[in-house]
Amino acid sequence: MKLGFFSMPMHPIGSDWRQSLREDREVFILADDTVTLEQVIDKLVIHGSPAKVADGLLAMKQETSDFGTLLYAEVDRTDRTLGRNSMTLMAKKVLPLITA
Repeated sequence: MKLGFFSMPMHPIGSDWRQSLREDREVFILADDTVTLEQVIDKLVIHGSPAKVADGLLAMKQETSDFGTLLYAEVDRTDRTLGRNSMTLMAKKVLPLITA
């Protein structure tokens, strides 16, 4: 699978926009080569105890501003009991901490 990315390149007035685009592309390729799975998980996945998850969501709320809907997403759960327990913890333990 490939990932597409669009960026509006910033370049000095009067300069060759194609050169700026080439330079931007080189930076994106370099960034892609240096990002690890662990870095992505650390930055994008909120997990742990109910208190830790609540802290992570409150930190995201502080960074991004108030959000009206929290979408709980789970993919390819092999153990339905674990999945149900996770959703129950979110509803009964985490949400009260972030809506208080």
